[in-house]
Amino acid sequence: MEKIYSSFSINLRKCSDKVKAREILKDLINQLNALYVSYQEFESEFIKLSYSKHDTITNIKARYAINKIATYFEESELFRDEGSIEHILPESEGGNNNNIGNLILLEQTLNEEADCLSYSDKINVYNRSSYRWVQDFISENSQWDNTMILPRAKKLAIFYYKNILNKLISSDDM
Repeated sequence: MEKIYSSFSINLRKCSDKVKAREILKDLINQLNALYVSYQEFESEFIKLSYSKHDTITNIKARYAINKIATYFEESELFRDEGSIEHILPESEGGNNNNIGNLILLEQTLNEEADCLSYSDKINVYNRSSYRWVQDFISENSQWDNTMILPRAKKLAIFYYKNILNKLISSDDM
Protein backbone atom coordinates (compact mmCIF):
# COMPACT_ATOMS: atom_id res chain seq x y z
CA MET A 1 0.00 0.00 0.00
CA GLU A 2 2.92 2.31 0.64
CA LYS A 3 3.88 2.19 -3.04
CA ILE A 4 0.28 2.97 -4.08
CA TYR A 5 0.03 5.98 -1.76
CA SER A 6 3.50 7.21 -2.67
CA SER A 7 2.72 7.11 -6.38
CA PHE A 8 -0.63 8.80 -5.74
CA SER A 9 1.01 11.60 -3.73
CA ILE A 10 3.67 12.23 -6.36
CA ASN A 11 1.13 12.31 -9.19
CA LEU A 12 -1.26 14.54 -7.27
CA ARG A 13 1.53 16.99 -6.39
CA LYS A 14 2.46 17.26 -10.10
CA CYS A 15 -1.18 17.77 -11.06
CA SER A 16 -2.22 21.25 -12.21
CA ASP A 17 -5.96 20.94 -12.85
CA LYS A 18 -9.08 19.45 -11.22
CA VAL A 19 -9.90 17.07 -14.06
CA LYS A 20 -6.48 15.41 -13.85
CA ALA A 21 -6.74 15.34 -10.02
CA ARG A 22 -10.07 13.47 -10.27
CA GLU A 23 -8.48 10.95 -12.64
CA ILE A 24 -5.59 10.40 -10.22
CA LEU A 25 -8.00 9.98 -7.32
CA LYS A 26 -10.13 7.53 -9.32
CA ASP A 27 -6.99 5.54 -10.12
CA LEU A 28 -6.12 5.43 -6.40
CA ILE A 29 -9.58 4.16 -5.52
CA ASN A 30 -9.38 1.46 -8.22
CA GLN A 31 -5.97 0.31 -6.97
CA LEU A 32 -7.21 0.16 -3.37
CA ASN A 33 -10.38 -1.67 -4.39
CA ALA A 34 -8.26 -4.28 -6.14
CA LEU A 35 -6.69 -5.11 -2.76
CA TYR A 36 -10.03 -6.19 -1.25
CA VAL A 37 -10.78 -9.88 -1.11
CA SER A 38 -13.74 -11.20 -3.04
CA TYR A 39 -17.03 -11.57 -1.23
CA GLN A 40 -16.65 -15.37 -1.21
CA GLU A 41 -13.29 -15.11 0.55
CA PHE A 42 -14.68 -12.54 2.97
CA GLU A 43 -17.74 -14.63 3.82
CA SER A 44 -15.76 -17.82 4.38
CA GLU A 45 -13.69 -16.08 7.07
CA PHE A 46 -16.44 -13.85 8.50
CA ILE A 47 -18.77 -16.75 9.31
CA LYS A 48 -15.97 -18.33 11.37
CA LEU A 49 -15.88 -15.38 13.78
CA SER A 50 -16.77 -16.33 17.31
CA TYR A 51 -16.93 -14.77 20.73
CA SER A 52 -16.59 -16.41 24.12
CA LYS A 53 -16.91 -14.94 27.59
CA HIS A 54 -13.56 -16.60 28.16
CA ASP A 55 -10.66 -14.69 26.63
CA THR A 56 -9.82 -16.07 23.21
CA ILE A 57 -7.87 -14.60 20.33
CA THR A 58 -10.97 -14.48 18.10
CA ASN A 59 -12.91 -12.30 20.56
CA ILE A 60 -11.36 -9.07 19.32
CA LYS A 61 -12.42 -9.55 15.70
CA ALA A 62 -15.94 -10.68 16.59
CA ARG A 63 -16.39 -7.83 19.10
CA TYR A 64 -15.23 -5.32 16.49
CA ALA A 65 -17.58 -6.69 13.82
CA ILE A 66 -20.58 -6.72 16.18
CA ASN A 67 -19.84 -3.18 17.35
CA LYS A 68 -19.45 -1.94 13.76
CA ILE A 69 -22.82 -3.41 12.80
CA ALA A 70 -24.45 -1.90 15.89
CA THR A 71 -23.01 1.56 15.13
CA TYR A 72 -24.39 1.30 11.61
CA PHE A 73 -27.90 0.74 12.98
CA GLU A 74 -27.47 3.56 15.49
CA GLU A 75 -26.11 5.84 12.74
CA SER A 76 -23.10 6.56 14.92
CA GLU A 77 -19.35 6.39 14.53
CA LEU A 78 -18.76 5.54 18.18
CA PHE A 79 -19.01 2.18 19.87
CA ARG A 80 -21.46 2.15 22.79
CA ASP A 81 -19.65 2.04 26.14
CA GLU A 82 -22.53 0.20 27.78
CA GLY A 83 -22.76 -2.34 24.94
CA SER A 84 -22.03 -5.97 25.70
CA ILE A 85 -21.86 -9.01 23.43
CA GLU A 86 -24.98 -11.12 23.97
CA HIS A 87 -25.17 -14.81 23.06
CA ILE A 88 -28.74 -15.21 21.82
CA LEU A 89 -28.62 -18.91 22.65
CA PRO A 90 -26.53 -19.26 25.82
CA GLU A 91 -22.84 -19.92 25.39
CA SER A 92 -23.09 -22.58 28.09
CA GLU A 93 -25.23 -24.77 25.81
CA GLY A 94 -22.21 -25.32 23.55
CA GLY A 95 -22.51 -26.20 19.89
CA ASN A 96 -21.93 -23.25 17.60
CA ASN A 97 -23.43 -20.77 20.09
CA ASN A 98 -20.24 -18.69 20.08
CA ASN A 99 -20.54 -18.11 16.33
CA ILE A 100 -21.15 -14.55 15.11
CA GLY A 101 -24.56 -15.62 13.83
CA ASN A 102 -25.66 -16.07 17.46
CA LEU A 103 -24.32 -12.73 18.69
CA ILE A 104 -25.83 -9.27 19.08
CA LEU A 105 -24.92 -6.12 21.00
CA LEU A 106 -27.08 -5.49 24.06
CA GLU A 107 -26.85 -3.11 26.99
CA GLN A 108 -24.68 -4.65 29.74
CA THR A 109 -27.47 -4.55 32.35
CA LEU A 110 -29.91 -6.26 29.99
CA ASN A 111 -27.28 -8.81 28.95
CA GLU A 112 -26.78 -9.76 32.60
CA GLU A 113 -30.53 -10.10 33.02
CA ALA A 114 -30.93 -12.20 29.85
CA ASP A 115 -28.02 -14.46 30.84
CA CYS A 116 -29.10 -18.08 30.25
CA LEU A 117 -32.83 -17.53 29.73
CA SER A 118 -34.65 -19.29 26.93
CA TYR A 119 -35.09 -17.23 23.76
CA SER A 120 -38.81 -16.76 24.42
CA ASP A 121 -37.94 -15.26 27.84
CA LYS A 122 -35.07 -13.21 26.39
CA ILE A 123 -37.50 -11.45 24.03
CA ASN A 124 -39.03 -9.72 27.08
CA VAL A 125 -35.59 -8.48 28.08
CA TYR A 126 -34.65 -7.52 24.50
CA ASN A 127 -37.86 -5.49 24.20
CA ARG A 128 -36.43 -3.07 26.77
CA SER A 129 -33.29 -2.43 24.70
CA SER A 130 -32.82 0.99 23.19
CA TYR A 131 -30.69 -0.47 20.37
CA ARG A 132 -32.38 -0.42 16.98
CA TRP A 133 -30.51 -3.54 15.85
CA VAL A 134 -31.96 -5.53 18.78
CA GLN A 135 -35.46 -4.27 18.01
CA ASP A 136 -35.07 -5.21 14.34
CA PHE A 137 -33.76 -8.64 15.33
CA ILE A 138 -36.68 -9.53 17.59
CA SER A 139 -39.22 -8.21 15.10
CA GLU A 140 -37.73 -10.56 12.47
CA ASN A 141 -37.21 -13.54 14.79
CA SER A 142 -40.12 -14.64 16.95
CA GLN A 143 -38.24 -17.92 17.44
CA TRP A 144 -34.56 -18.73 17.58
CA ASP A 145 -32.74 -22.04 17.51
CA ASN A 146 -29.36 -23.48 16.58
CA THR A 147 -30.30 -24.08 12.93
CA MET A 148 -30.66 -20.32 12.43
CA ILE A 149 -27.10 -19.40 13.48
CA LEU A 150 -25.18 -20.15 10.26
CA PRO A 151 -27.78 -18.56 7.95
CA ARG A 152 -27.69 -15.42 10.11
CA ALA A 153 -23.86 -15.46 10.05
CA LYS A 154 -24.04 -15.44 6.24
CA LYS A 155 -26.65 -12.67 6.30
CA LEU A 156 -24.38 -10.61 8.60
CA ALA A 157 -21.44 -11.22 6.23
CA ILE A 158 -23.45 -9.81 3.32
CA PHE A 159 -24.59 -6.88 5.45
CA TYR A 160 -21.04 -6.12 6.63
CA TYR A 161 -19.51 -6.36 3.16
CA LYS A 162 -22.13 -4.11 1.59
CA ASN A 163 -22.84 -1.61 4.37
CA ILE A 164 -19.70 -1.43 6.49
CA LEU A 165 -17.06 -2.02 3.81
CA ASN A 166 -19.20 -0.39 1.11
CA LYS A 167 -18.35 -3.11 -1.38
CA LEU A 168 -20.51 -4.48 -4.14
CA ILE A 169 -21.17 -8.18 -4.36
CA SER A 170 -20.99 -9.42 -7.92
CA SER A 171 -23.27 -12.17 -9.17
CA ASP A 172 -20.14 -14.32 -9.51
CA ASP A 173 -19.64 -14.06 -5.74
CA MET A 174 -23.07 -15.38 -4.82
